[in-house]
Amino acid sequence: MTRDWKVVGDDALKAGDNIAAEQAYTNAIATAEANADLNRYQLYAARSAAHHNAKNFSKSLEDAERAIFLKPSFGIGHLRVGHALEGLQRLEKAYESYKTGLVHDPTNKYLIQARDAIVKQRDRAMKHQQPFLEGGELTANYQIFLEWLQEGNAYFPKITLREYTNEHRGVHALSDIIADELLTSIPRSLIITTEIAIQSAIGKSIIRSGVEIRSRHSLLAAFLLQERARPLSDPSFWAPYLNVLPEKFENIPLNFSREELAYLKGSMVIDKIDSRVETLKSEYQRLIENVPEFKQFTYDDFAWARSIVITRIFGICVDGRKTEALVPFADFLNHRRPRETVWVYEPLTSAFTITAIGCINAGAQISDSYGRKCNSRFFTNYGFSLAENDDNEALIRIPVNQEDPALDRKAILLGDEEFEFERSFSVPANVNCGAAFDEMMSYLRLSSASNSELDTFYGLSVPNLKRVLPMNHRNETASLQLLKMACKRSLSLFDTTIEEDDELLTSPSLTSNIRNCILMRLGEKRVLSYFITFVDDMIPLLSFSQSDIEWVLRSCIKRNFCGAFDVYVKSVVEPLIRVRQNNRSVALP
Repeated sequence: MTRDWKVVGDDALKAGDNIAAEQAYTNAIATAEANADLNRYQLYAARSAAHHNAKNFSKSLEDAERAIFLKPSFGIGHLRVGHALEGLQRLEKAYESYKTGLVHDPTNKYLIQARDAIVKQRDRAMKHQQPFLEGGELTANYQIFLEWLQEGNAYFPKITLREYTNEHRGVHALSDIIADELLTSIPRSLIITTEIAIQSAIGKSIIRSGVEIRSRHSLLAAFLLQERARPLSDPSFWAPYLNVLPEKFENIPLNFSREELAYLKGSMVIDKIDSRVETLKSEYQRLIENVPEFKQFTYDDFAWARSIVITRIFGICVDGRKTEALVPFADFLNHRRPRETVWVYEPLTSAFTITAIGCINAGAQISDSYGRKCNSRFFTNYGFSLAENDDNEALIRIPVNQEDPALDRKAILLGDEEFEFERSFSVPANVNCGAAFDEMMSYLRLSSASNSELDTFYGLSVPNLKRVLPMNHRNETASLQLLKMACKRSLSLFDTTIEEDDELLTSPSLTSNIRNCILMRLGEKRVLSYFITFVDDMIPLLSFSQSDIEWVLRSCIKRNFCGAFDVYVKSVVEPLIRVRQNNRSVALP
């Protein structure tokens, strides 16, 4: 008895077994094609549905288009085409497919529902004044990339890419998204990990050579270069992803012109940029000297690949082991705080997922948080600076007084090499907490200490030089004065003031790079200004009487120690005044 494969497929489809349904319909199609069955268009439409349910939208589209080729008036065939196009984020074409289907089958309720759903999405997007159907505006490379993702079983039904310029793009919502909704799932097979790079031909050559590389990022960079260099006759599996990666990084300071870098005069980021360039060049030199296969790549090639890695890398845990990964599509989310998405690698599904934290309106850009970082890291690594960033830091250089009579004793405590000229501290504008501020103040107290004050340290077997507690009124005042002098010296390295930078930022003619330079240096100046204000406010308090400082302390308590310097008043100023008052009382006859 001949088996009715269509019935088998229909039963499997209803049961949710898409693989069995696809195979059954394939068997049915083979028989129908052999017999030139006039109704075989229905089988293609049915298999299209199975592919769609399995999120294999490209194959779903192929079968649906075959169905309407065989019978152009087949309304369900046009419905299947539309569904597949929606899965591929080509919503405008999906809308046209539903309209065409309704011409042939005007009362088909499924076509009507699908068309109306598209119209509602468009209306919501227009309401929020966002471009509708971002996918329809993308270039061919991006369309191929999205299809590659779909063929690899990536899931992203409500989001798509939007191209702003040749070098800038982002992820946008196609429809309203609710809290805790899964935005995308990228399977492991589409993720490039460091382990994949190591197991590649170029990776094995690097490992065999024994060359010492300073960063594992170089392994991923080498893999990208290897795959990009493959001939068109034998393209890389990753080609659709590689073809949508930025070709240039004109917004990264490594590639700035001299004119642009001039805007960073006085900024601590100049040293970071120089250090990054030196590190990349030395890494490249070691690779071409030790790995023959690497000689085909130029330094510019290597710098490009390393820029790709550092701007897009995710740290994930796969098979119980931490690794670095490039996650196609997920790496197109731009930064914004507070975070509105959360990502994780799910071991049970072997996929990288991104979930919405709250509701997101149709058309809105969807962002990720790159974490709390100083602008110097955002700027150097990603090529942008934030206008408001509480995590900004400034480099404060504390000079050494070479005429200090206690210099030799301090040098012994700190080590000769560390006490020759100056020591630098990168600190945020926050005196209320943080190891960076404590370490800087510890150094200032030690640097300002007299010979008699140093005796305390020689009584300790292992002094904690990163946690030097306040000594007395004189030492703390001298330490704060030294801090102010260092901040003013750092400010003097800039050619412009805070007020002048604020004025410059109002100019509409600024390029993006210059604007980021100004924001970068402005953030540093504000941190330095913060510490100058801190010193100016605290030194007078150190001379207060016990009753006066208790009044100040009560004010701190009322505002729950939320003032900029309240914790310092409580933990440093008030105890020093109390000790001074007690010493005076003991000294009285």
